[in-house]
Amino acid sequence: MLLLIPLSLPLPITHAMQIETILQKMEAVYAMITDDRSTVEVRSAGQDGSLVREKFLYTFKKPKRIRLDFETPYPGMVVIYSNKDEKVQRTGRTGG
Repeated sequence: MLLLIPLSLPLPITHAMQIETILQKMEAVYAMITDDRSTVEVRSAGQDGSLVREKFLYTFKKPKRIRLDFETPYPGMVVIYSNKDEKVQRTGRTGG
């Protein structure tokens, strides 16, 4: 999960402390995780206003190994990032 907080907004001290507490808790949980697997679905508007849907299995293993197994829009496509060579590998169908 990526939490974005605009730094230009003035926050009351109590809110800033709550945000800091949340971030500390997130970091503590992350430190305990060695791997994770989740199904992710992203919905957004296409250039023509239509609904664009992406669905994939997200697999994460420490340190810095990520794999995406796409269901839609490219069934069978696999994207792999490995910290060994710091490159992204893509296999399977890529559309078109």
